[in-house]
Amino acid sequence: MTGVICLTLHLTRVGFQNLPFPSVSAMSSASLDVLRYRIPARMRELESFVRLGVALESNPPTSDIAVKIGDSSYSTTDHRFLLHPLADAAAIISRGLLNFLGLSSQNGSLIAKPLTRKDDLKMSDIGLDWVSVLSATSGWPFPPGDAEVKLMLCLRCADKVSAHLTHQSAVSNNLNIASLVDAADFVNQLINREVYVALGLPPVNFGHGSAHGLISVSQS
Repeated sequence: MTGVICLTLHLTRVGFQNLPFPSVSAMSSASLDVLRYRIPARMRELESFVRLGVALESNPPTSDIAVKIGDSSYSTTDHRFLLHPLADAAAIISRGLLNFLGLSSQNGSLIAKPLTRKDDLKMSDIGLDWVSVLSATSGWPFPPGDAEVKLMLCLRCADKVSAHLTHQSAVSNNLNIASLVDAADFVNQLINREVYVALGLPPVNFGHGSAHGLISVSQS
């Protein structure tokens, strides 16, 4: 059995450069670069996992996966060649974005912990305050407790599975691809709300016509 995933990538560095930034007109070029390119780049990486993670997992581990990029085709004999790097990257990137908002974990709970390392980008670099746990988990179409579970899943996966070799594993932490996909998608929604909407800017999206690119699927 061969699973064929056709990726149509329209990636560009245009970002928001042609869009008005009425609420951020006083920002430095470095801060604007964070909004236009750096954060959308991380969100695009999460989108890759959100769009492909479940599709890859639905194939048996030993099934062939063919990926066509331009005129070249690549085949793997195990879907984990693609699935696991995407999942690990999603967990680590999610943690980085949550840390940027000022969110972290301590003793199994979500906490507000603004970054203090000198070289870390933080919300104050774009003129915003760090995000409280209450703000991050409220105002969604599901209970705040469910929102915290999603965010903690990303942080726990990054800390205990993806970013470090520990005695724990995805299995011992009851982590699965579907839950991580849902959590990574939620992180992107949270970034849009707490950064772009908060600044009066268009949300970052990856649909047709988006300046940030898209992944389209075709059946074969």
